[in-house]
Amino acid sequence: MGAEEKPLGHMRIMRLGEASVMPFLGGIAVVIDESPAGMVCIGFKKKGDATESAVYLRDNAGRYHFISTTFTNYFRLLLAHIGLPRWQLAFTPHGLDPLARQWLAFFLPDRLKMDEEVMVRGEEEERRKK
Repeated sequence: MGAEEKPLGHMRIMRLGEASVMPFLGGIAVVIDESPAGMVCIGFKKKGDATESAVYLRDNAGRYHFISTTFTNYFRLLLAHIGLPRWQLAFTPHGLDPLARQWLAFFLPDRLKMDEEVMVRGEEEERRKK
């Protein structure tokens, strides 16, 4: 029929040669992926003699949002969300945008429910901090 196929999911981790380094909350961050939601990076901070690392989303406004404690956990989340656009927004105080919510509802309704529970817990933690 001549229909053009367009990929929807995006599962990509940058090669080391492609990764860029930038300042990060008193340390450095290595960008491992770029998406419409922002840049996914591994942030490294010095804590005493040790260095701590975790995976964050740097949103388009330049704010960092925690996603996972390890790269392995991030990769599992990436697979669980089948690389759908903007899935990382579930880990921000603003939550998923309407398009991401729609794709998750269509392909992964159970995952959407879990993400919404994570968003509610995040909102409760933010309120307690204030």
